[in-house]
Amino acid sequence: MIPVLSALLLCACGGPPTEQVLPLPAAAVFTGVELAWPAGALVLHAARAEAADPERGVATEVEATADGGGGAELQIRAARASWDLDQQSVVFAGAVEARHGEFTLTCEHLEARFDSPERLVSAEARGQVRVLHRGRVASGEHALLDVPAARLELTGVPSLQDGRRTLSGERIVLYLDETRLECERCTLAVAPAAAEP
Repeated sequence: MIPVLSALLLCACGGPPTEQVLPLPAAAVFTGVELAWPAGALVLHAARAEAADPERGVATEVEATADGGGGAELQIRAARASWDLDQQSVVFAGAVEARHGEFTLTCEHLEARFDSPERLVSAEARGQVRVLHRGRVASGEHALLDVPAARLELTGVPSLQDGRRTLSGERIVLYLDETRLECERCTLAVAPAAAEP
């Protein structure tokens, strides 16, 4: 890995991003910046960013875009983010919202991992996780997203509401490219239909 912010593109407000590698001191602070991962896997827009060393840093008031797989872009908003290029991961915290096609996830903490500089491979969400997908609403305290498999596993008192039906159990797995799901130790509740006037 190059001992600089590893091919990050840094652009202060008022000018377009430039494709150059900027050597950094041991610590640097930037305001109104754009940070781009090598090969364009992830781009962070932040009000303020601080590089602690050439491989790690933190940012506040973050909007990020990434290759979410399947030809759709993943967009993430959060109050804060920290990145570790060596571990190929970014941690988002504080009112996190992630959108990918028909899929929206909100939580308090989201860690995104890359298997290469080219693509996001997985994400782990914690704290008041809520998922909207094709009219269904799922929730829990913890979620694991396997991007290549388009599979989301919810735990921590998970539930799923689909119209009048509410499913709850120990673990709920949604297959995001399909209509099927799995549930362990399930309870299904069906609300009565509304009375016709």
